[in-house]
Amino acid sequence: MHDVLVKQDENGIYDLVLEGSDFASAEGFETAIPVSYFTDARAATVQVQNANRRRGWVGNILYAEIERELGGLLWVLEQARIISDTINLAKSYAEGSLQWMLEDGIARFIEVKVEQSGTREIFIYTNITTIDNTVQRYVTLWRLTDLTRTI
Repeated sequence: MHDVLVKQDENGIYDLVLEGSDFASAEGFETAIPVSYFTDARAATVQVQNANRRRGWVGNILYAEIERELGGLLWVLEQARIISDTINLAKSYAEGSLQWMLEDGIARFIEVKVEQSGTREIFIYTNITTIDNTVQRYVTLWRLTDLTRTI
């Protein structure tokens, strides 16, 4: 079974990919990674004090009994300055959002590296060692909110 392919365009926007009149299929983790990174997991009280602003994907209600959520917490950093603490948190949040791949046995090992690019964006480099010991590499560009456009 294949996922529908979701790919980032030259402007950094993710969208479904079409092949003719049908959706393209992902051959690896091309869709699973951005969905895992950019689907909002619900933040804990210590991360976001206001309960109405903790976000989270409504579909996670289906997994409440097994205490498992789809998504990650990168969204918590969307207004943060890019400093070493932010880079470290982004790495931790990215790794946490991919943990399900290890738990489900579709990956043997996951390595995440986060680097700053300019003043408002980071690159998330993801290496996934599959169950057949091949390494698949992915790069995700994440642009932080540009507050200068709203002023």
